[in-house]
Amino acid sequence: PFERVADLRAAADQEFRIKELLLQEKLSETGHKLRELQKSVVSETGELVMSEAELDEINKFRAEHIQIRKDLRNVQHALGKDIEMLGTRLKVFNIALVPLVVIVLATILGLMRMRRAARGQ
Repeated sequence: PFERVADLRAAADQEFRIKELLLQEKLSETGHKLRELQKSVVSETGELVMSEAELDEINKFRAEHIQIRKDLRNVQHALGKDIEMLGTRLKVFNIALVPLVVIVLATILGLMRMRRAARGQ
Protein backbone atom coordinates (compact mmCIF):
# COMPACT_ATOMS: atom_id res chain seq x y z
CA PRO A 1 0.00 0.00 0.00
CA PHE A 2 1.03 3.58 -0.57
CA GLU A 3 1.60 4.46 3.08
CA ARG A 4 3.28 7.74 2.26
CA VAL A 5 0.34 8.82 0.11
CA ALA A 6 -2.07 7.82 2.86
CA ASP A 7 -0.02 9.69 5.49
CA LEU A 8 0.25 12.76 3.27
CA ARG A 9 -3.46 12.64 2.53
CA ALA A 10 -4.31 12.29 6.25
CA ALA A 11 -2.05 15.20 7.23
CA ALA A 12 -3.35 17.41 4.45
CA ASP A 13 -6.92 16.44 5.25
CA GLN A 14 -6.44 17.30 8.93
CA GLU A 15 -4.86 20.66 8.07
CA PHE A 16 -7.59 21.31 5.51
CA ARG A 17 -10.35 20.46 7.99
CA ILE A 18 -8.98 22.87 10.61
CA LYS A 19 -8.64 25.71 8.11
CA GLU A 20 -11.99 24.86 6.58
CA LEU A 21 -13.73 24.97 9.96
CA LEU A 22 -12.15 28.32 10.81
CA LEU A 23 -13.07 29.78 7.43
CA GLN A 24 -16.61 28.36 7.59
CA GLU A 25 -17.06 29.91 11.03
CA LYS A 26 -15.76 33.26 9.80
CA LEU A 27 -17.97 32.99 6.72
CA SER A 28 -21.00 32.30 8.90
CA GLU A 29 -20.22 35.26 11.15
CA THR A 30 -19.75 37.57 8.18
CA GLY A 31 -23.00 36.37 6.59
CA HIS A 32 -24.85 36.90 9.88
CA LYS A 33 -23.45 40.44 10.27
CA LEU A 34 -24.33 41.21 6.67
CA ARG A 35 -27.93 40.03 7.13
CA GLU A 36 -28.27 42.05 10.33
CA LEU A 37 -27.00 45.17 8.59
CA GLN A 38 -29.34 44.64 5.65
CA LYS A 39 -32.33 44.14 7.99
CA SER A 40 -31.52 47.29 9.90
CA VAL A 41 -31.57 49.46 6.80
CA VAL A 42 -35.05 48.44 5.62
CA SER A 43 -37.77 50.80 6.78
CA GLU A 44 -41.27 49.75 7.86
CA THR A 45 -42.54 50.52 4.35
CA GLY A 46 -39.95 48.15 2.85
CA GLU A 47 -37.76 50.88 1.43
CA LEU A 48 -34.01 50.82 1.82
CA VAL A 49 -32.89 53.61 4.11
CA MET A 50 -29.16 53.68 4.69
CA SER A 51 -26.39 56.11 5.17
CA GLU A 52 -23.08 56.10 3.32
CA ALA A 53 -21.41 54.53 6.37
CA GLU A 54 -23.94 51.69 6.43
CA LEU A 55 -23.53 51.15 2.70
CA ASP A 56 -19.76 51.09 3.10
CA GLU A 57 -20.09 48.60 5.96
CA ILE A 58 -22.33 46.33 3.88
CA ASN A 59 -19.90 46.49 0.96
CA LYS A 60 -17.00 45.74 3.32
CA PHE A 61 -18.77 42.64 4.66
CA ARG A 62 -19.64 41.50 1.13
CA ALA A 63 -16.00 41.86 0.06
CA GLU A 64 -14.86 40.00 3.17
CA HIS A 65 -17.44 37.28 2.47
CA ILE A 66 -16.11 36.87 -1.08
CA GLN A 67 -12.49 36.81 0.15
CA ILE A 68 -13.26 34.11 2.73
CA ARG A 69 -14.87 31.96 0.03
CA LYS A 70 -11.76 32.40 -2.15
CA ASP A 71 -9.54 31.42 0.79
CA LEU A 72 -11.67 28.35 1.36
CA ARG A 73 -11.29 27.30 -2.29
CA ASN A 74 -7.52 27.87 -2.06
CA VAL A 75 -7.32 25.62 0.98
CA GLN A 76 -9.26 22.93 -0.87
CA HIS A 77 -6.94 23.29 -3.86
CA ALA A 78 -3.83 23.04 -1.68
CA LEU A 79 -5.08 19.76 -0.26
CA GLY A 80 -4.89 18.03 -3.62
CA LYS A 81 -1.70 19.76 -4.74
CA ASP A 82 0.65 17.89 -2.38
CA ILE A 83 -0.89 14.55 -3.26
CA GLU A 84 -0.69 15.36 -6.97
CA MET A 85 3.01 16.26 -6.65
CA LEU A 86 3.75 12.95 -4.95
CA GLY A 87 1.83 11.13 -7.67
CA THR A 88 3.88 12.91 -10.33
CA ARG A 89 7.12 11.88 -8.62
CA LEU A 90 5.95 8.28 -8.49
CA LYS A 91 5.06 8.36 -12.19
CA VAL A 92 8.46 9.80 -13.10
CA PHE A 93 10.14 7.14 -10.99
CA ASN A 94 8.14 4.33 -12.56
CA ILE A 95 8.32 5.61 -16.13
CA ALA A 96 11.91 6.88 -16.30
CA LEU A 97 14.10 5.66 -13.47
CA VAL A 98 13.09 2.01 -13.26
CA PRO A 99 13.69 1.33 -16.98
CA LEU A 100 16.97 3.26 -16.76
CA VAL A 101 18.13 1.09 -13.87
CA VAL A 102 17.14 -2.05 -15.79
CA ILE A 103 19.11 -0.87 -18.86
CA VAL A 104 22.20 -0.11 -16.76
CA LEU A 105 22.04 -3.49 -15.00
CA ALA A 106 21.52 -5.32 -18.30
CA THR A 107 24.52 -3.51 -19.80
CA ILE A 108 26.71 -4.36 -16.81
CA LEU A 109 25.64 -8.01 -16.91
CA GLY A 110 26.23 -8.15 -20.68
CA LEU A 111 29.73 -6.73 -20.28
CA MET A 112 30.50 -9.18 -17.49
CA ARG A 113 29.37 -12.11 -19.67
CA MET A 114 31.45 -10.84 -22.59
CA ARG A 115 34.54 -10.69 -20.34
CA ARG A 116 33.92 -14.19 -19.03
CA ALA A 117 33.45 -15.47 -22.56
CA ALA A 118 36.67 -13.72 -23.66
CA ARG A 119 38.59 -15.26 -20.72
CA GLY A 120 37.17 -18.67 -21.38
CA GLN A 121 38.56 -18.86 -24.90
